[in-house]
Amino acid sequence: MHLGLLAEPYLREALKETQLLEVRKRLESVLRQMAVPLVSSRDLLRNLRCIGIMESIASAQAHTCLNRLRAEFKGTIEGEAAQAALKRLAIRKIRPEP
Repeated sequence: MHLGLLAEPYLREALKETQLLEVRKRLESVLRQMAVPLVSSRDLLRNLRCIGIMESIASAQAHTCLNRLRAEFKGTIEGEAAQAALKRLAIRKIRPEP
């Protein structure tokens, strides 16, 4: 278990009770950092790496695969990563060859 999960309730309680601006800023900063999801599974990490590789390849097959991942994993970290990769490719104006 990640220790942040154990500390979070105590940090939130301290945030409610403190009146000191500097302490509040530091507690808010720590809580924001804790909100960032950690990649904890090997499968997730492997999928995210594959999405990055497909974005680098930027071929028609890679676009197709990214679109499938976006649809198949909708609402998950992988789906969001595939969507973001497709958006970055569109911004760079990299289109798949027909």
